[in-house]
Amino acid sequence: MGTPKGTVPWNAGTGKGWLDKRGYRWVRVKEDGRTRARREHRVIMEKHLDRRLEPWEAVHHIDGNTQNNKIENLEVVEFGKHTSNHHFGAQRPDAAKHTMAVFGQMKAEVKHWRAVNADLLAALENAIEPFNQPTRNPGGMPVGEPEWCSKARAAIAKARGPQAGSSYLNKSLRTVEQAVRDSEGKS
Repeated sequence: MGTPKGTVPWNAGTGKGWLDKRGYRWVRVKEDGRTRARREHRVIMEKHLDRRLEPWEAVHHIDGNTQNNKIENLEVVEFGKHTSNHHFGAQRPDAAKHTMAVFGQMKAEVKHWRAVNADLLAALENAIEPFNQPTRNPGGMPVGEPEWCSKARAAIAKARGPQAGSSYLNKSLRTVEQAVRDSEGKS
């Protein structure tokens, strides 16, 4: 029987979690207001790196002990490299080969769209640069900026994320276009 809804489990926040049949420790973590189960070594590495791991990144236990989740025993490796190191010489079924190919394609697409988004963000920032200084009419009174500028500023703030000066590329896969659509929906 599980914990009744609305109550806190007895081991919440203790980091105890549970082990799966492969020996990996799982813990419950709160993300975006929702509690979900995640492998502890991935959570520890994400906290250490101060970013989410990419889908193609695996966390390798250097000593081979899946229960030793000390940061000095963990390293981030590419999924394909990690798989090949653990299964060197093994014959893979077609489904596994297909999965590896899809991961490779997804990685290339994500890198491409991140570069496109970085270019779009830079272009948007350059486009609103002239509006950073208050504009005055011939009588010397300040003139408000066009509505699109405030929407552009909102989109840039969303893309940059909550931490000032942090790279938006590591925060999420949100595109500048989505951020603009979101800001238009709220105005």
